[in-house]
Amino acid sequence: MVELLAALSLFAIVMVLVSTTIFQSFKGEDQTSNQIEATQLANIALQDLKSQYQNKKETICIQQSELTIEISDVSNGVVKDNCIEEITPEEPIRITVTTFPQNGEPNTIQTAWANKSNQDLTVTIVETPDEEDNVIIDEEYIKKNGCYLNDSQMDFVYTLREITEDCTFVSKNGTFLYDISFYKYKNERGMADITVTGDVTFRGSISFDENNPNDAELKIDGNAHFGDIFINSNHTTITVKENATFKNVNLNNNHSSITVDKNGTFNGNINITSKDSYITIHGTASCNGDTQNGIIINESRSCGSN
Repeated sequence: MVELLAALSLFAIVMVLVSTTIFQSFKGEDQTSNQIEATQLANIALQDLKSQYQNKKETICIQQSELTIEISDVSNGVVKDNCIEEITPEEPIRITVTTFPQNGEPNTIQTAWANKSNQDLTVTIVETPDEEDNVIIDEEYIKKNGCYLNDSQMDFVYTLREITEDCTFVSKNGTFLYDISFYKYKNERGMADITVTGDVTFRGSISFDENNPNDAELKIDGNAHFGDIFINSNHTTITVKENATFKNVNLNNNHSSITVDKNGTFNGNINITSKDSYITIHGTASCNGDTQNGIIINESRSCGSN
C-alpha cells in the first residue's frame, strides 16, 4: 500500500511538472506571436504615415489600427492625438512612435523621411552641353570605362541618377543634370564615394539613402553649386576645397558633416535633426544677407527660400 501511494505521488509530481512546462511553452509562443504581429501592424501604420507625407499632406494621421500606437516626438509639425499637424511637406520629418501590444513590452521606433524636391522644369529645357566639348558620362560610358575620367582639359556631363560605385573625375568642370542618389548594392561595405577636380554644378538634388550602408564621401577640389542635399546615412561627408552655394540642406542622421574651405552661401533652409552633425565654413558664411567668418553650424536655421 505504501509503495502504491509513493508511486501515485511521484506520478502526480511528474504530471504537474509536465503541465507547467507545456503551459510556459504555449505562453512563450503566444508572447512571441503577439510581438511579431505588433511589429507587422506598426510597420503597416508607419508605411501609411509615410505615404501621406509623400503625398505632401500637411496633416497625417495613424488610421484605425488593432494596435495602440502613440506618437511622442516629431521634428516637423505638431502632435495632436494620433495625428501630426502643421507639417511643412518640403522639409524632412523625424518621428518617434511607441507601440503597446496587448501582451508584451512596449516598443519604441524612430524613423525619418524626406520628400525629394520637384525637379526644376528648367532642367528639361536647359540646353545640354555639346558632346564635342564635353565627356558624356552615361550607362555606356560606365560600362566601357568604369566611373572614371582623367582629362583635365575637358568638362563632363553626368546623365545618370545614381552613384553606385567609387568614382573619380579628373576634369576641368562637371555638371550633374538630374536628382542623384548615392548607394551601393548587395550590402557592400561603405557607400559610393566620388572625387571631382574642377568646378561642379548639381542641377538636381543629392540624396544619401538611410537604407543603404554608411560612410559615403563626396570630395570636390574646385567650386560647387548644390541643389537640395538630403543626408540620411551615418558618417557621410561632403568636402569642398573652394567656394560653395547651397539650396536646402538636410542632415538627418548621425555623425555627418559638410566642410567648405573657403566661402559658403546658403539660399534655403538648413535642417539639422541628427546627433553630432554639422556644417563648417572656414571662410565667410552668408545667410539672409548676414555674414560670419569661420563658423560651425550645428542647429537648424532659415536662410530664405529657394
